[in-house]
Amino acid sequence: MSRLPHRRQRALTGTPEQLLKRFDIADLNVIKISFPRPVVQGNRDDRDMHGAQWAHLLAEMEIDA
Repeated sequence: MSRLPHRRQRALTGTPEQLLKRFDIADLNVIKISFPRPVVQGNRDDRDMHGAQWAHLLAEMEIDA
């Protein structure tokens, strides 16, 4: 599952490499990407409670075949 390079993930999220975590789950054919949220979830300033805005950006990303 190496078709989604770390450099693309960093460019998309603006997250420094040391804070970006990637989990390849081959049994589920899934890549989980974890990085710090700009605002803590549940904070009154949080406008993306479930990270859906980030998921949309990833869905639009082109992945090498």
